[in-house]
Amino acid sequence: TCYLPKSALRDVGKALGFSEAQLDAMSGDHSGWSTQVLPEEHRAALMQQLGALGLREDDPRLPQLITLARQLNGLPRHLNQHVGGFVLTEGPLERLVPIE
Repeated sequence: TCYLPKSALRDVGKALGFSEAQLDAMSGDHSGWSTQVLPEEHRAALMQQLGALGLREDDPRLPQLITLARQLNGLPRHLNQHVGGFVLTEGPLERLVPIE
């Protein structure tokens, strides 16, 4: 599973200390939010919504949030190991190879 814009924004936002309500507002219809790309009317509506949730437009975490979320976008979100088979040995396996 890879990061999509919304999940990247939410995970970075949690790490930066944004509230769930603020993350809901930012990740709703505005998952690609940036003052450079969001049309002014949408940006103004979003900032009004975030302002009602206690977030100021000059909050220094906002540019960091956008930068980090864009860097995560497309990267693996969960790394899993799957059983690939069985190894049969005459004695204990740790005698042959390191075991984690």
